[in-house]
Amino acid sequence: MKTLIYTLLAVCLIVSCSPKGENKEVSADSNPSDNSKTDLVEGFILDGDSILLPSFEIQIELSKKAAKKISKDNETIIVQAYLSGTPKDSVTSDLIDEMGEVNLGSPHVELTQPGTAKFRGVRVSKAAYSLLKDKDFQVLINVFSGRKSSELNLIECDILQEPVTVVKATKHVLKGKLIGE
Repeated sequence: MKTLIYTLLAVCLIVSCSPKGENKEVSADSNPSDNSKTDLVEGFILDGDSILLPSFEIQIELSKKAAKKISKDNETIIVQAYLSGTPKDSVTSDLIDEMGEVNLGSPHVELTQPGTAKFRGVRVSKAAYSLLKDKDFQVLINVFSGRKSSELNLIECDILQEPVTVVKATKHVLKGKLIGE
């Protein structure tokens, strides 16, 4: 009898601790009954009032001079991702910036040396995402020094500006050097 009670308690504990199924990954081929989910880009996960994006990585490669300066000055490297898109026609919202774009966020990663900036767990607002004309919004990656040792930016790097479908779930390499090098 004790074994049965312990078994039932264990099952109840496992069931009560399992996820409730709120997170839903939607693919382009799926046809959920809720129309708000049908325009999610493949691989995005709906999670309550936000959308979780697939991770992506940005590999920063600096010239020897730039890497030496960053290390010597205890400087950092900021890898900033700007997420934005064009709003649907006739949409007005405080989520639309001065450039007329829907601002979806601007996560960043700070590196202490050249290497890989890993963007994981990036979320965008479901409300902002719903304002987009094209759900394949733009990702702009900009790289600059952390301004720990100088008020001025010390490095110039390649930029990456691509639709999220090109950036997501991949690693991209950006090269940089000291400004004026």
